[in-house]
Parts: sequence; structure tokens; C-alpha cells
Amino acid sequence: MNQTGSYRQQDKQNNTDRGEYPAADILAHGFARRIVFHHHPHCQKQVHNHINQQHDDNNFNQHRGSRKVSGFSSRWRQPRFVVGLCLTLLAIAIMARLGIWQLERMEEKSLRLASIAQKKDNGPLSLAALNTLDQDIQDYPVGVNGRVSADFLIYLDNQIENGRVGYQVLAPVITDAGQVLVNFGWVAATTSRQELPAVTLPDQLSNAEGVIRIPTDNPVIRETATRLDEGQLLLQQIDMAHVEQVTRQTFLPFVVQLSTPEDPRFVRNWQPVVMAPEKHLGYAIQWFGLAIAAAVIACVVFFSRGNAHVQTKQK
Repeated sequence: MNQTGSYRQQDKQNNTDRGEYPAADILAHGFARRIVFHHHPHCQKQVHNHINQQHDDNNFNQHRGSRKVSGFSSRWRQPRFVVGLCLTLLAIAIMARLGIWQLERMEEKSLRLASIAQKKDNGPLSLAALNTLDQDIQDYPVGVNGRVSADFLIYLDNQIENGRVGYQVLAPVITDAGQVLVNFGWVAATTSRQELPAVTLPDQLSNAEGVIRIPTDNPVIRETATRLDEGQLLLQQIDMAHVEQVTRQTFLPFVVQLSTPEDPRFVRNWQPVVMAPEKHLGYAIQWFGLAIAAAVIACVVFFSRGNAHVQTKQK
């Protein structure tokens, strides 16, 4: 009996290896499955769940690419995503524009320094000779000869020198070319804002030299504090039209920043270009670097991480 059973088992194994199943074994196998599913319903549920899971996995793998596209497109319809992306692009554009602006400022400073060097080589001109020039007279060295008027002094407020607050002192000088405002230099402020420092100026300028400065309007300054008491005029910036209106006098349309003769009572640290062109280049590189960094971060946040979030949500 045991030997016969072993023969049958070996026969069955041989048939299995050849892919052949006797009809009786198939019926027995089906009958066994019914008995198992009848007495163990949870086994049937696990089998069906496994089959359904395989079916879902197959469908997901088939439509994976289309789900990525549809998930990404759906994010464009979300207001938070669109607003965040627009704000990021706006910030990148602003930083790039600031970098370009710094490059433009660097170019302007380089051209001005080159112009100053060229005009300095031409030597000082007389004020009358300025009318014969066919180029910009800004930064031109000139000679000044004339009588210093004692009618009034102009104090240019909020001038900083080596960390100290003070004023720049200007006075009208009557020359053969006309009356011109001459900036004699910087003086320290007094302890009280209500009291201007006392200044003594020479009566005459002979063979004095200076540089032409054309006053420009500062949009940051809104207050034009004017006080004309006892020959003292306090201003926040030099506005030639305003000065002529207050003093009721006529001046040449520029200011001469005096450089010689030296006077220990005044500080004459004139700097036509406060910031060197190299600093503007450094600032431009910083702004462009920030724009590139923001663009890279935006790509990671809004695209790479967003796709991963969509795939996880679909799973």
C-alpha cells in the first residue's frame, strides 16, 4: 500500500514536471479549494484582495505617466501654487534688475572718473572760458578771482565728515564772469541745533582754484528748511532757483568747490565719486547670485518636490 502510494506520488510529480495534471487531481484540487474557502472565508477574502491589488498595480504602472501630467496640471489650478510661483518670479526679476542697475552705476562711475582725469590734465580754466567749452563743465578745474560778498552765508545742513555732523559753508563771490557760489569747505556743528557755527571768510580770492559742481536735486530730501537771519541761510540742499528766490540775486548755474588756498578752518575732503566702480561690481555679483539661488530653490520647491507630492498622493 505504501509502495503503491509512493508510485502514485512519483507519477504525479512527473506529470507536474511535464505540465500535465490528471482530471481526478484537478477535481480534487477544486474540491479542496471549496472546502478551504467554505470553512475559512477570510482566506478567500485575502486571495481576492491580493488579485485586486495586482490589478490596481498594473493599472497604475500603465497610466503612471498620464497621472504625473494630470497631477502637475491640477497644481496650476491651485491659487496658492500660482500666487507663490508669481511672487517668486517677481522677486527673481527684481534681484536681476538690481544687478543690472549696479552694472549701470559701475559704468557711470568709470566714465566719470575717466572724464575727471582728462579734464584735470587740461589744467584750470577761468570762469569766463567755461562759456567757450562745447562739453559738460561738471568736474572741470577752474581758477577764481574776485571779492567775497558779505551779504550772507549759506550753511548746507547734515554733512558728515569722519563720523561728525557739520555744515558746508558757501558764500557768493563777485567775479568778472558774474556772481558765483563758492563752497569753502566743512565746519563742525555746535552743540545746539539752534546756533550755527561762526565762520570768518577772507575778503578776497586771488588765484584760488576749485572744481565745478553742478547741483542736482535729491528726491529723498523733501524739507527745504530756509532761515535767513542776520545774513545766515540754512538749506538742506543747494537749489539754485530757490537760492536766487530767497536772496533776490543772480548766480552762475554752478558751484565752485574750493581746493586752494588751504585754510585750516575748513575741511575740504571732496569726493566726486563716493563709491568706487569695483564696489558696484561686487554688489551686482551679489544680486545676480541671489537671483540664481532663488531660481534654483524655486525649481526644487515648485517642481521636483511638487511632483513627488503628487506621486505620493496618487499612491
